[in-house]
Amino acid sequence: MASKRRLKKGVVALAAALFDEALLFRAFASGEQVDELEALMDDIMVWTDDTIRRVARPDGKDNPKLVRAYYTKLRRDINETAEKFDERLVKVLESL
Repeated sequence: MASKRRLKKGVVALAAALFDEALLFRAFASGEQVDELEALMDDIMVWTDDTIRRVARPDGKDNPKLVRAYYTKLRRDINETAEKFDERLVKVLESL
């Protein structure tokens, strides 16, 4: 299993990439699109904080099977949420 430190760094890198894309699109957006992008950037920041907290505190510290299942679910949640953020970015990009 990868270390917590590596997982946290991966989450931060993913969030930074998504945030940078949203910030770049914001420079070309206008009106309602700017509001959507700012809401998305806020969501990315909140998600990053929550995910880092989840990485630090696994359920079932005494049971290795529970810990493994926890981190498997966490990785799946990270991937799903990143895809949702990407879909939101694409929607805004299409409306530019």
